[in-house]
Amino acid sequence: MLAVVFVISISENSSAEDGYFLSLYGGQVSDTQFNAIIRGIVDFKDYYLVAGALGKELMVWKDRIGIEVEGQIVKHINGSEHWEFNPLLTLRWLHFPWDQTLDTSFAWGNGLSYATEDPEFEVEESSHGNKTSQVLYYFMVEWVFAFPDVPQWRVFSRIHHRSSVFGLIDGIMAGSNYVTLGLRYAF
Repeated sequence: MLAVVFVISISENSSAEDGYFLSLYGGQVSDTQFNAIIRGIVDFKDYYLVAGALGKELMVWKDRIGIEVEGQIVKHINGSEHWEFNPLLTLRWLHFPWDQTLDTSFAWGNGLSYATEDPEFEVEESSHGNKTSQVLYYFMVEWVFAFPDVPQWRVFSRIHHRSSVFGLIDGIMAGSNYVTLGLRYAF
């Protein structure tokens, strides 16, 4: 009973009515390393994805930090024609000084990624004998923006990253980075 009361009191602090959100995004793979993409160095290759996601804000602490859960369904196109499924837990920073003009948040999410077949790009780029794994670690960072008068509609940019975590998974060195743009609706 205490857990139910706790969840109800947290949801009252949600930025959306019930704390749910639907996202649709798409992007292109880069063979640039993750840390270079963060610095704005991107070299694109002809592999693409389109993704849909359903998420839920679980809690907000002091109107500054949010915790969310998200599930993604991803379709890879143009060369690699497989599906990908990603459950993740996300930590979101909610407060920026300019939020009254452009509501902004920054998120960092971690989870697992399951591809229905070995992704072609990861096989080609693998530094360990053209091997990858269908199951890899999933990581994302994103910036989200919304105008305060329509807070339910948001645009975002996300780096969608699959990784073997420096050989931790199956002893392989494989992964991929997709630079994406998307639209989100909170409800």
